[in-house]
Order: sequence, then structure tokens, then C-alpha cells
Amino acid sequence: PSGLLSTSRSFLKQSQNVPLRNSLTRRPPHRWPSYVEHGNTKVICSVNGPIEPRTAGARNSERTTVTVDVCFAAFSGIDRKKRGKGDKRVLEMQSALSRTFSAISMPNLHTRSEVHISLHILSQDGSILATCVNAATLALIDAGVPMKAYVTACTVASYTNPDESDEPLLDMNAAEELDLPGITVATVGGTDKITLLQLETRVRLERLEGMLAVGIDGCGKIGQVLDGIVREHGNEMARMGAL
Repeated sequence: PSGLLSTSRSFLKQSQNVPLRNSLTRRPPHRWPSYVEHGNTKVICSVNGPIEPRTAGARNSERTTVTVDVCFAAFSGIDRKKRGKGDKRVLEMQSALSRTFSAISMPNLHTRSEVHISLHILSQDGSILATCVNAATLALIDAGVPMKAYVTACTVASYTNPDESDEPLLDMNAAEELDLPGITVATVGGTDKITLLQLETRVRLERLEGMLAVGIDGCGKIGQVLDGIVREHGNEMARMGAL
């Protein structure tokens, strides 16, 4: 993994001056927004809850129900296409995110309640699901929703060099997602425990192990970035006397 990582692109793309940007702000009442950029992909996330379930189907006597809404702004893509709530890709993303954060939340602390995550994609340039995971993690932490650990995600592509050797690449953009086989991977707390793995294209089995190793290491580095943002925000709130 260390050798593969040394030959892969840096997640932060420092050579291309494409930063990973995160911020936390506070808006009353009970809405806790976060804003995350992965290159040119921009996502804002707000969390509402724990609250009384909005529907009877969301009420669970044994655990907290996590619901997710994903909204693509009409201006977020090149083709200016507006995706409705019944869009297949939107439903798949909502389902994957709901399962991911249901598994990592502390289910017994807020039974018969609902945590609603609302994600708005403002700009699309690849790694959309990974950006949504990281934005939701920040928003949940800022909202005070109990979690076992950070959940961080990134994308990994497999590039074939002219000498036919395979090179894993972190943080795909939209053009790379169209041309290269890739995966989206999310891990828990900087460990190698995978809580989300999505393959939208075919990936050769012999390449998958190296891609996972690089992806897990990349998720750990993103976790360090998010932890720094959370601590900085907490210190700022403490100085303001809000804690």
C-alpha cells in the first residue's frame, strides 16, 4: 500500500492547487450546515434532529431512523439537467447514505426519533457520493448527533500506464470517472473497516486490492483533515462562549 500510495496522485492535488475545503456554520433552529469541496464538486449539508419522526413508517422503537434527501441543483452540471426525487441515481445515493450512517450512529440513545440529512449538490465534477459522505459527517458532528467515529470517503480509479502497469489514482473528477474504472470507498474512524463500497463500473479483480489499499489510506488522511476542522470550529465556539 505504501508503494502504491507513493506513486498515486495526492488526494489534495497540491500540484494542481485544487484544495479540499471544509467549513462549519450554525443556523437556528436545529439546522446545522456544513460545506465541503472536493476539487470542483461542492456540497452543502444540513441536519435536522433528533426529532419526532415525520411519518409513522420512520418510527422505530429500537433505534434512531436516519433519512436522507439528496438534491441536485439544476445549475450544478454542464447539461443543466434537473434530477427529480424519483431519479434512479438520487434514490440509490439516498439509500447508500442512509445505510452508511444508520450503521455508524448510536442507535439506542434516541429511539423513536429521526435524524434527517439534507444534501444539496451545488457543483458536479466527480466524487459526488464521497463528497456527500464527508459533508454529512461534518454536519452530524456539529449537530451533536452521537456517532461511533468519523465516516470518511474518497474515490479511487485504476489507470493503466504505457508499460501496462496499473496505478491507483485518488479523487477522480468527472472526466476520469467516464474514462477509468473506479470505486467509492468509505471507512470508519481512520481504520480499515469499510462501511461503504460502491462500484459503478467493472474493475478487474487483480486491481481491486491495490485500489482498496490506496482508498483506505486516503480516507484516513481525509479523517485527519475533518478532525482538524472540527477542533478548530470547537475552539472558535468556545472562545465565543457558545459552549
